[in-house]
Amino acid sequence: MDFFTVVFNTLAIAIALILLIIGLFSAPWQVLLLILVLGLLGSRWLIGRSHLQGVLEETSDVNSAISSASNDQPATSEPARRKLLSYRGASYKPSTPSSETSAETDRVEVSGKYRGGIWKSPH
Repeated sequence: MDFFTVVFNTLAIAIALILLIIGLFSAPWQVLLLILVLGLLGSRWLIGRSHLQGVLEETSDVNSAISSASNDQPATSEPARRKLLSYRGASYKPSTPSSETSAETDRVEVSGKYRGGIWKSPH
């Protein structure tokens, strides 16, 4: 009995999706315009919410910096908290380049495989 329930529900959902797609193609332009406007307003609301969340995080960072400064700690030339960078949704701390350079680091050979062919750096 459970098998038939799952099959029936799956068929009902599939038929509903097919009818929805057919309905969108045959819907009058007023309905399609209403759906477009609702989608744009929803996107705007979501963007505003994410922007508000970013502002709240920045405010909490400023408040924590103010509270740490009010604890009579000596002022430093560097900020108390390094700014986090973000790439494709992943946050990371920026790395500082090493001040120590040697002849060994200058002569590192870079090589790899690209599109099936082996390449080496010209250095």
